[in-house]
Amino acid sequence: PWLQVNPNRVCFGAKDDSYGAFAVPYDGNVVSLRLVYISGFVSCQYHTMPQGSHWGCAKESQLTTLVTNERNEVIFPRYNDRKIYSLAGYNYNSPELIFKLLSPPLKVFSGYKFRIWYRQDLLNSSEGNNYGQTCANVYVLMN
Repeated sequence: PWLQVNPNRVCFGAKDDSYGAFAVPYDGNVVSLRLVYISGFVSCQYHTMPQGSHWGCAKESQLTTLVTNERNEVIFPRYNDRKIYSLAGYNYNSPELIFKLLSPPLKVFSGYKFRIWYRQDLLNSSEGNNYGQTCANVYVLMN
């Protein structure tokens, strides 16, 4: 079953190192991660996309929400290397994002910390015209 790991909403912004932090309160192996949209929006283009989106930027099929460890190494999506990406069945306004199973699973201990980032904010690149904040609940699938 999916286990909710955040006691309060986790919010991440689009600039100024405003990642959203959460910790896994269990020991085990994380095999998948799920972000469920609560409120807000993020945008990388204030003038051309003032309404923003839940998880992306300008193109509906492209996502820019990344999940890292405390060293800002991308964990989800797997093998991403900080690039814009697509997830089959999801778009930038999907009510949730489910990141595929990790193989091998990520071994974590109680208190292991993650960060949710908007891609341009993580890279400190072209974030001057970014704005907004998305809030979500976070769930993990463990084995």
